[in-house]
Amino acid sequence: VIWSNDSQKIYYQFSDTEKNLNYLAVAKYDGSSEQKVIDLKYLDYGFVWLNNFQELGFWSMPQDASGTKLYAVGLQNNSVSTILDDYKLNDVLSSPNGQYFVYNHFDEEKGITISYAKYDGKNNKDLNYVSTIQKIVWSNDSSFFVIAVKEKETENDKFYKIKVKNGKATVLQYSTEKNQDLISAENLMLSLDNKTLYFTSNDILYSLNLE
Repeated sequence: VIWSNDSQKIYYQFSDTEKNLNYLAVAKYDGSSEQKVIDLKYLDYGFVWLNNFQELGFWSMPQDASGTKLYAVGLQNNSVSTILDDYKLNDVLSSPNGQYFVYNHFDEEKGITISYAKYDGKNNKDLNYVSTIQKIVWSNDSSFFVIAVKEKETENDKFYKIKVKNGKATVLQYSTEKNQDLISAENLMLSLDNKTLYFTSNDILYSLNLE
């Protein structure tokens, strides 16, 4: 299930194998007044908002690491377009305004790496960082995202701030105490002013100043 921007509607996959029904549905927040949007082919989909909530991105969950395609349905006319068509997408996280999205990209040599693109699939950029969607957080103004990368198992995660307009990457420098456990960041969050990064590691909450 994914909620509309105004929280008045829910979009979800409805599947009934006995009746041969499988489609994207929309209903009111309480589940009433259900309507079919489009038919779906597979049994497990992920959803993200794109293009200022004007389009709903959807992809079938890959059964292995190789990837899948990303599509979008326009909510004004239910028209479907292909965003990424080379079967390299594994998971997606859209920016707050849906103008960009980051995704896990399957690389045969490196494994799962991070890429990002505009909502229509243009300006696609492979960053080659080995990481996951779960170690990324978007800024509240959608101008950048922060990614945690474990480059060596014997070292702390490195944090990179990526500006989406030009792809510029800035390393966020930090230090830890001598006997402190290695940082393996999870649950990344940003303050509303985008100046402070919060994350957990080994069940401890940390903060990092981005400026």
